[in-house]
Amino acid sequence: SAMAFHRNRIYMTVTTDSSVYIANVSTPTAPTFSSFSPGGSAAGLAIVGGKLYVGVNGAVKVFSLAADPDNPTALGTTGGPAGAHLTASAGYVFAARQPQGAITDVTNPAAPMLISIAGTSAYEMGAFVVGKHFFMMDRKNMSVIELE
Repeated sequence: SAMAFHRNRIYMTVTTDSSVYIANVSTPTAPTFSSFSPGGSAAGLAIVGGKLYVGVNGAVKVFSLAADPDNPTALGTTGGPAGAHLTASAGYVFAARQPQGAITDVTNPAAPMLISIAGTSAYEMGAFVVGKHFFMMDRKNMSVIELE
């Protein structure tokens, strides 16, 4: 399961479901709900700069939220690994996925490209980027990958 926030909306995935759920909280006391299928079993997600990145069946799918944040527009997909834990920064999506992490270049959202498989993760629990470091955590270890 994952959650991210953009323009008064909370985007959510549920481990046992294939949808991305959207809660419009423009009026917090009366939220409205919708959902969409990203084309497979949705896992992790991240939002940066009006782009929604969803881990789907081992791929990263890119959607635009610019025109209508309640109806994301598909832009591109890559066959590279994606996991339940995604984070995005500076044109890249970082994914923690057993047994390793993956880095995907999304500077061209119509053609995201897997650029690296790195680190180890026995059972991924989180992914985070700080500065030039990609951190992946599993139940017992933390991998730290230095980015160029």
